[in-house]
Amino acid sequence: MSLKKVFIATGIAFAAAAAQSADVSIYGIVDMGLLIRNTASIEGAAGTLAESKTSVGVESGQYYPNTFGLKGEEDLGNGLKAGFMLENTFNSDTGAMFEEGSFFNNQSVLYLEKSGYMFAMGRMKALTSTMGYFDYGAFMEPFEGSWRNAGSSVLAMIGQDVRNAVALDMHPSDSIRITGMYSLAQGETEETTYSSNRHYMGLAASYSQGGLWAAVSYEHITQGHEGAEYYDGNEAHVAKFAVNYDFGPVRPFFVYSFANGYDWGWEGPAVKTHSFVLGATSPVAGGTARFSVQYLKGSSEKADDGKDFEPEVVSAAIGYTYPLSKRTTFYSVASYAFGSKSLDKDWDSDYSMAGLDGRQNANAAMVSLGLMHTF
Repeated sequence: MSLKKVFIATGIAFAAAAAQSADVSIYGIVDMGLLIRNTASIEGAAGTLAESKTSVGVESGQYYPNTFGLKGEEDLGNGLKAGFMLENTFNSDTGAMFEEGSFFNNQSVLYLEKSGYMFAMGRMKALTSTMGYFDYGAFMEPFEGSWRNAGSSVLAMIGQDVRNAVALDMHPSDSIRITGMYSLAQGETEETTYSSNRHYMGLAASYSQGGLWAAVSYEHITQGHEGAEYYDGNEAHVAKFAVNYDFGPVRPFFVYSFANGYDWGWEGPAVKTHSFVLGATSPVAGGTARFSVQYLKGSSEKADDGKDFEPEVVSAAIGYTYPLSKRTTFYSVASYAFGSKSLDKDWDSDYSMAGLDGRQNANAAMVSLGLMHTF
């Protein structure tokens, strides 16, 4: 027998032994659909900045990001388990990785777990990012944070990718869950000193009993040391409260969020924002009907032009998801958003106006039809 065959045989033997001692599985999601999106005509002080535009295309990851993952767990004895979660996200419409140069960009976690308590290390998703193992956000509102303006468009999502992180996930009872997460360094590479790095910290708790689900969360990201590679210039704070209750025929949702120092991409001064979501889900014809109305109001702050910068936006969405099988779901969603004051599509000389991209995103409509398949 050749040396190469010996190596192959040895590798197969080791793989078989590993499969017997640890539970390893492959899983994933493929999500793709038609997206029609219209942005309103945006007016400037001297005329039209951008004409109304409608785009039609196939877009991936509308309901949930396209994911390929590996997970495994080993029983260490006395109720203690060791496990891992490795997830990559990709664009199914092009086949390209979602984040170039990073293979397990969604999650790369190693953990120990015993009796409902888990300690984890690695790269993970933030506590209200609507993605990842430690998430609370997808349970907060009817659209689970999906479909752009339809889901969580007025809710700040701070530090979605939490790198070089540790987390403690606790289930002291069947009704209570408490999770803490901290990033030792938010950048891909660590700065030479602890204070030079940006740090994410989050704490969330939920209570569920019968049809009731309620949660609170607080997340904070530091700006880092001025002059460091990942210096941001802002320290962001985001707090959220959410409650929903399943009455059977309908499940109403309510969310309130406060954000300070969060960068919304409006190209204006930093403002404090208050956000509200009111919505519901209801079982209809074997599927789930979804509805929400969202409102964001920013505080009034003086801009460089001496005028008040005061953003406001309202959005509404309606959708329907239908399980074609245990693994395949059809979805159809429509949403409409309009901004006012500093986010108005028309120029308002009484206010300091947001940048073009911010005003376009606040004055947009979309229709989405697609499929999500899990494996």
